[in-house]
Amino acid sequence: MTNDEREMAKQINQLTRQSPFYDKFNQLRYKSPKGFIDYDTVTFESARLLTSYQFYEPSFFDQDFTHKNSLIILNQAYLMGFKPFWLDEKLFEAFNYTQLPKALREIKRITPTGLLFVPPKLTNPDGVPIKWIFFYHRLAAESVPTIELLNAKLDVLSQSADSLSWFTVLEDRTQYGVNRHLTITDDELIEESYDMHINTILQDDGKNIDTKSEKEFSDRVTILLLQTLLYLQLKPNQLTESINTDSTRKKKISKKQKLSPYIIGEDYQVKADKQYDSAQTGNSKMTHWRRGFYRWQPYGQKEQQQHKLIWIEPVLVNG
Repeated sequence: MTNDEREMAKQINQLTRQSPFYDKFNQLRYKSPKGFIDYDTVTFESARLLTSYQFYEPSFFDQDFTHKNSLIILNQAYLMGFKPFWLDEKLFEAFNYTQLPKALREIKRITPTGLLFVPPKLTNPDGVPIKWIFFYHRLAAESVPTIELLNAKLDVLSQSADSLSWFTVLEDRTQYGVNRHLTITDDELIEESYDMHINTILQDDGKNIDTKSEKEFSDRVTILLLQTLLYLQLKPNQLTESINTDSTRKKKISKKQKLSPYIIGEDYQVKADKQYDSAQTGNSKMTHWRRGFYRWQPYGQKEQQQHKLIWIEPVLVNG
């Protein structure tokens, strides 16, 4: 980094701390569970990104989807607020061995915008782990207001289907931005669109720019996000509020006070099947996963029978 670049970075950091974005994103602070990236680090990174975008020309976003997608998500998070979640490592592992349902009748919106912290177990083609995902679940009928930049405005087009957008920034500064249309036709989820931008600067830095391997990585991230949202859809009791919330209703939260995190699957236990006992049966079959899946289960009276989506969890066999 040159001296000019260091000076510019210093100025942006100062502007960020003085910005309404940082004030809003850091309004509520959370304790970061062990093994996860620090919450304050991510909120500052997000506010810094949104602050720097104020100096970009609108034409830049038309040319670079990753940054445009990130700008839309961050601006919506700034306007509407966002919910932070932490995905428990055991549940994360179970999701890796679960197939997304082939038939879906709906994907409920748990929250318009959210910040999902994940265990650093999923790496991109360069071997750098993803640690957080900022997402926006946009409904088809939802209009996005014009984004006010410092010296310009950026209009966001309407859409014909629900969509799930996400972005993240890795430790090596690589930024990802993905948008998927979530169209359900004949009870089948059809992911209609895919947008990817790979900057040639990455190649100059010696990083992977192969679209196939990058798409495979971003697909895995999207599937992980969908799995998490489906889990919250099926288990709404997981959306319990922070244990600090009752006190926050009575008095204003101190800037130094940190809230307990929303850990999805904190009490989740991996299902195990020890039917393969090599000592008794002589079967030395190695430990493996029996994959999980989703199915529609009927319930109610036969005349007015309804169906609900349930998760058949993966099982660790001989584990």
